[in-house]
Amino acid sequence: MKKRLFKGATVCFEGYTEYCDIADADGVITEIGSNISSEGYDAVYDLRNCILLPGLADVHVHFREPGYSYKETVSTGSLAAAKGGYTAVCTMPNLSPAPDGEDTLKEVLAPIEREGRIKIYPIGTISKGRKGVLPADYGYLKGRVCAISDDGDGVNAELMEAALQSGMLVASHCEDKAYPHPEAEWRYLERDLELVRKYRTPYHACHISCKKSVELIRAAKAEGLPVTAETAPHYILLSTEDRKDSGDYKMNPPLGTPEDMEAVKRGFEDGTLDIIATDHAPHSAKEKSGGYAASVNGIVGLETAFALLYTNGYSPEMLAERMSRLPRRIFGLEPAQIKVGEKTNFTAFDTVNTFTVDPECFLSKGRSTPFAGLELKGETILTVYGKEVVYEKNR
Repeated sequence: MKKRLFKGATVCFEGYTEYCDIADADGVITEIGSNISSEGYDAVYDLRNCILLPGLADVHVHFREPGYSYKETVSTGSLAAAKGGYTAVCTMPNLSPAPDGEDTLKEVLAPIEREGRIKIYPIGTISKGRKGVLPADYGYLKGRVCAISDDGDGVNAELMEAALQSGMLVASHCEDKAYPHPEAEWRYLERDLELVRKYRTPYHACHISCKKSVELIRAAKAEGLPVTAETAPHYILLSTEDRKDSGDYKMNPPLGTPEDMEAVKRGFEDGTLDIIATDHAPHSAKEKSGGYAASVNGIVGLETAFALLYTNGYSPEMLAERMSRLPRRIFGLEPAQIKVGEKTNFTAFDTVNTFTVDPECFLSKGRSTPFAGLELKGETILTVYGKEVVYEKNR
């Protein structure tokens, strides 16, 4: 039996924060208290000057394997997640093969079971092969994936109706390519909300980026529709005025106007937008080197998300709720509870010292971020999932 002691952190419990020590044995919390003696433990971690949160959960990441492992692998993606403080992620189905049924899901699960360092939940497709024509095998996928999505592409109304009747959470990429952004986003969302009104089944709107979408979601929630939504740090912190002629600023949906940014920020702060997801989307250096116009869509975000939000004034208590507990509840993931008898599942962040965002130090294969060079607080010191220390700074 391996016993560990984590000393001196300020711990974000559900509903309150307290300075304390945490002891565990074989990956299960055995004691929470003050001034627990270090005697008899196999490892003791000094977490003074740290805030300790339940392990973060990101419901929108791209790990690229199988099919595109030159961009990212399950191994590099899960290491990047652990470095960012995440112990659970949901992987989008933009893969080859796309997880649309029994055989393809098994191919997606193989590297997860072999290489995953944290808990990884695959998201299945809405359509067969993500081609937008026929429904995926919902009968097989139900209970085996945490949600369904054709992320990267919208689907027609007929497929969306089938998805909403599947009994699974639908994570919708809101984009009608007949329109420019932001109209492409809000018009598609408006259509989806009409279908949710009809079927009254759970619906999650991905990467919300514009004012009109926030207004539509706010109205849907006031009506009592079963709708949740996410946004990403870059839609809260950046706008078109910040954009440079660089692939580091190219993502889908694109950055909104300053008015959109303020609306998204307010929507996150008042709970209209429930959670933060990174839309971590790594690409090769070549794919991101063509300037803004010629680069592919997607930036990385797992290793910077918490620090960006913490540095910009969001409290650890709020981030514990919106980056750990709530995403886990919405997507039906394993809970992360800092309680005696529960699996050890938490992350310690440095609240005193600053660090510089350096893409060359990322554990992800992706390097593209608009936040390179920023000085931030909230660097990950330690991420623990069960028996494993999945990330420790300087180790």
